[in-house]
Amino acid sequence: MKDENQKDQEQIRLENELKKINLEMEHGMQAFFGSDDLPPELEAMFLDNIAKFEAQHVKGKQITVYDFIGRPDVIPVEQVQQAEEQIARLLKILEGKGISIDRPEHLTSIGYYRFLTEDFFAHQMTDYQVEGMIHGFLYSEFRHDGPEFIQAHVEDFLLNLLNLNKPFETNWLSESCRSERENMTKEEVLDCVQRFRSQYDELIPLAFEKNDLVYNEGFMYLMFAIAWEGRVVGANESQRHEGMGIAQLFLENGEWMIQGIQMPDFQFEK
Repeated sequence: MKDENQKDQEQIRLENELKKINLEMEHGMQAFFGSDDLPPELEAMFLDNIAKFEAQHVKGKQITVYDFIGRPDVIPVEQVQQAEEQIARLLKILEGKGISIDRPEHLTSIGYYRFLTEDFFAHQMTDYQVEGMIHGFLYSEFRHDGPEFIQAHVEDFLLNLLNLNKPFETNWLSESCRSERENMTKEEVLDCVQRFRSQYDELIPLAFEKNDLVYNEGFMYLMFAIAWEGRVVGANESQRHEGMGIAQLFLENGEWMIQGIQMPDFQFEK
């Protein structure tokens, strides 16, 4: 009897391995399934549920989030008076339909309400539901206006500036820049960067730390501490520069782009 049970268990394990292979081939899933301690019968149920879920997902048509949750009444942003009350109502409806979406701290109530009703509700999703399944979304998948993106863009810009091993990249440089006192074109900034980099045989970034983030009339200002070393062309010793810096950024097409930079021994200038 014991031998028969062992044979049955081994047969289920073999079938489970085949199910995993099918999931990988049909749905591109390469995640870890189950564990050594999981009884093969339970693992088989788990794999069957995944297969059922994926099959329903593939068949589901694309609809908007708004349609998926039943097209609830939405007050236009210009007319809403109790934004927090409306946000709570909409989040409850979303939760009831198995949808979760985070709320970033930097958005005002009306800003988050606008995001939900104008951006998130228009998002296309697969029209499928499985009991207990949650459709999870992240705000950062839709907008890159959080403080983490601002810091990352400034840090990437500075690392590119201080890397003489490759051409300077303009990924986060705005089309309309400025110095401390006047507007600058992107081409003028690139000339400024080239003049700065041409002074050195080597540039070494040492430290970068965000200090403060300030919003003012559509612009963001990131204050930071920085340290770097540079070996001037023809010199044998490196010069160390450290202190506070500031970056001005403006939101262009959903991305925070750098319009101005000031830091020890470098700034945008004509």
